Amino acid sequence: MFAKLLKYDIKSVGKVGIPSVIVILIGGFIGFLLSAVFSTLMYFMTDVIIWNINVYEQNLSGYILVASDIILTLYMIAVFASFFALFAVIIFITFGGTVILVITVVNFYKTLITDEGYLTFTLPVSPTTILCSKLTNSVIWNIIMTLAQIVAGLGMATPFVAISIIDEIVNPTPGVEAAKPTVFEIISDILSALGGIGSAITTIIFVLVMIIVTQLLYFFAVFLGGVIAKKHKLLLAAGFVILAHVMFTSVQQGIQFFVTAVVAVLGSLVGVVAIFLEGLLKIDGFYVISSSVTTIITPASNIINILIFGAIAVVLFFLTNYLMNKKLNLQ
Repeated sequence: MFAKLLKYDIKSVGKVGIPSVIVILIGGFIGFLLSAVFSTLMYFMTDVIIWNINVYEQNLSGYILVASDIILTLYMIAVFASFFALFAVIIFITFGGTVILVITVVNFYKTLITDEGYLTFTLPVSPTTILCSKLTNSVIWNIIMTLAQIVAGLGMATPFVAISIIDEIVNPTPGVEAAKPTVFEIISDILSALGGIGSAITTIIFVLVMIIVTQLLYFFAVFLGGVIAKKHKLLLAAGFVILAHVMFTSVQQGIQFFVTAVVAVLGSLVGVVAIFLEGLLKIDGFYVISSSVTTIITPASNIINILIFGAIAVVLFFLTNYLMNKKLNLQ
C-alpha cells in the first residue's frame, strides 16, 4: 500500500513539480547563453580598452575619437547588462528550488488537514505509512529539483571553463620543471585526494539529511497548527511554518558554525603539534599529519552535523507521527 500512496503523491506533486523543473532547466539554458556573452565580453575587454587608448595616442580625427568612446561605452554597458542579467538568472534558479518545498508542504496540508483528510485517513494504512509516503515523496522531488539546479549551474559555468581553456591554448602558461616527489609528498597527496572524496560524499549525505529534517519540520509545524486551531487552520499552519523556518535557520547556522569552528581549532592544534615535533625531533614527515588533518576538517564537520541533524529528524518524525496518530483534528 505504501507504494500506491507514494505513486499518487508523486503524481499529485508532479502536476506542478514537472513544470517547475522544466522552468529551472530553461533558466539554466538562458543562463548559459548569458554567461557565454558575459565571459566572451570579459575576455576581449582588455583588447577593447587598449584599442581605445591607441586611438587617442594616434591623434586621429574627432569623429573617430567620438566613435571610439561610443563603442567603448556600449561595450561596458553590454558587460554590466549581461552580468546583472546572469545574476538575476542565478537568483531565480537558486530560489526556484523552494517551489518544490512549498508544493510538498501544501500537498501535506491539503491531503491531511482539510476535508480531504477524511478520505486519506479512511485508507487501510496507518498514519505512520502516510507520513513515510509524504516524506519519501518530498525527498524524491527535492532531489530532482536539486539535480535540475546542478545541471543548470554546470551549464552556466561551461562558457567560463571554455574561455579559460581557449586562453590557455592561445597564451600557454610557461612550464615549470617539477621536482621528483618524496615518499611523504606522495602520501600527503593521497590523503588529500581521500579527504576530497570524503568531503564530497559527506556533503551529499548532509544535504540529504537537511532535506529530510527541513521537510519534517514543516510537516510538524503544519500538523501542529491544524491540531491547535479551531478555525483558520491554514492561517495558523502557515504562521507556524514561517516561525519554524526562522527559528530553525538560526539554530542550524549556529550549530554548523560551532561544529566547524571546533573541528577547525582541534585540527589546527594537531597540525601545530605535528610541526613542533618535526622541528624538535628533526624527523621528516610530520607535516603529513598536519596536511592530512586539514583535509579531514570538512568531512569530520559534515559527519558531526549529520549525526546532530539526523537526531533532530528522528525526533521530528516521532512528534509528527504522534500528532497524526493521537491528535488528529479535522473540520
